[in-house]
Amino acid sequence: MKKSGFFVLLVMAMTLSTQVCRAGTMVDFLAGTDCFQGLTQTELRAVAALGTVVPHKAGDQFITYGVPINRLFVMKTGKADVILKTGAVVAVAGPGTTLGEMEFVDGQPASANVVASIDAETIEFDPASLRDLLKNQPSIGHRVMGNMARKISGQLRGQQ
Repeated sequence: MKKSGFFVLLVMAMTLSTQVCRAGTMVDFLAGTDCFQGLTQTELRAVAALGTVVPHKAGDQFITYGVPINRLFVMKTGKADVILKTGAVVAVAGPGTTLGEMEFVDGQPASANVVASIDAETIEFDPASLRDLLKNQPSIGHRVMGNMARKISGQLRGQQ
């Protein structure tokens, strides 16, 4: 009986260790993304705690034009095509690319379709939880909103 209790504790410790490693890995990954670059390690840990990794198979459409997405996405692995309602592919999103930032900023539904071109993973954030973090920790809010503004501005200037 004592041996089985030891093994249960060992498995629990290994599981906790794996979760800590995954969180650390997510922090390191988020540090290099277009939306969360420039945050401190402490700030990145707070952001990472809100993220959920979601797999997408090649061909999965995970953002639909005109439909509220109610998520902020960061591409973790793979690639996805950003497709206008005309069918034109206007961008290929790869690891570190944020998707859904326009809806996060202005509250309007998706402005394009996004389809995984190969198997991919996204880190998804509930906007209400992320907004609460940005409001309660202004240094994070200032940096993240500035990063989003620069990204959106760059996209608009590139279209002129």
